[in-house]
Amino acid sequence: MKTILFILLAVAVVGGGVAAGIILTRGPAAASLPTLSTGNQWVYDVEMAVDGNYTYNGTLTQTVTGQEMIDAVDCYTLNCTFDPAVTGVTTFKVWLEKDTLMEKKMEMSGPCM
Repeated sequence: MKTILFILLAVAVVGGGVAAGIILTRGPAAASLPTLSTGNQWVYDVEMAVDGNYTYNGTLTQTVTGQEMIDAVDCYTLNCTFDPAVTGVTTFKVWLEKDTLMEKKMEMSGPCM
């Protein structure tokens, strides 16, 4: 069973100076992650600065479309769309590892600027 590692920064005062270190702790077990199903859909209102030149205001829709193996890793597939397009990108596909929900692969399409 895989687990997610979280990185915590520990800071201690030592003889008037400061010492820092990284402590790795185990996060929740994979069994506590949600199970996605074909047809699950999320719609987001998005507002963000793009390239520091303009502000994007639009909608991002993500829909679970199925499951595939990528490099021998079982993944969920999601189709995603921006409305309107972001710097020419209208659609993209994402593969999420089922055990961690971390992105395994992404493909974009559209006349990117």
